[in-house]
Amino acid sequence: MNEQQEIQKIVHLLNEGAIILYPTDSIWGLGCDALNEKAVHRLFQMKQRMEDKSVIVLIDEVERLVDFVEYPQAETLNLLQNTSLPQTVVFPQVKNLPKGVVNQNGSGAFRIPKHTFCLNLLKEFKKPLVSTSANRSGEKTPFYFDDISLEIKKGVDYIVPSFFEGDMIHKPSQIVIVLPTGEIQFIRK
Repeated sequence: MNEQQEIQKIVHLLNEGAIILYPTDSIWGLGCDALNEKAVHRLFQMKQRMEDKSVIVLIDEVERLVDFVEYPQAETLNLLQNTSLPQTVVFPQVKNLPKGVVNQNGSGAFRIPKHTFCLNLLKEFKKPLVSTSANRSGEKTPFYFDDISLEIKKGVDYIVPSFFEGDMIHKPSQIVIVLPTGEIQFIRK
């Protein structure tokens, strides 16, 4: 199966509410349609994670943020698109996203992946995708496919073939938080 066929198959599954195990620019992640509240809830159950601890949302382009972020500023938008490393930006106020995707304080985390397969999937899906590490809450983050537990692999609806892994850095993304004042603070480098 070529990449386009694989992506079309995954898009169909995501639109049906599936949870996938897939490669991102940083690590292997668990994902689902970020706008599907049932799928997000199932993902949290699989991870045994409290829904007050939000997840990262992957988008394909900065223009998609207008649907989800209150008052994005040009400087913060640049943080998402003008970086060579995976960088997640936490915005103080987000909208139009279900519980679990939005933090209890109203904030939300977004990233534009620097990974060809993942980015092509997002472009074809045309919606945001949840991204969270492929492990149970509190367990060590698996940075390689072979490190992911059998329990997680059996719990997802679909596993993207590992040959689509491509260039991953095998570590979590940098995290930048945008404070309500508009100031920027690095919380993970």
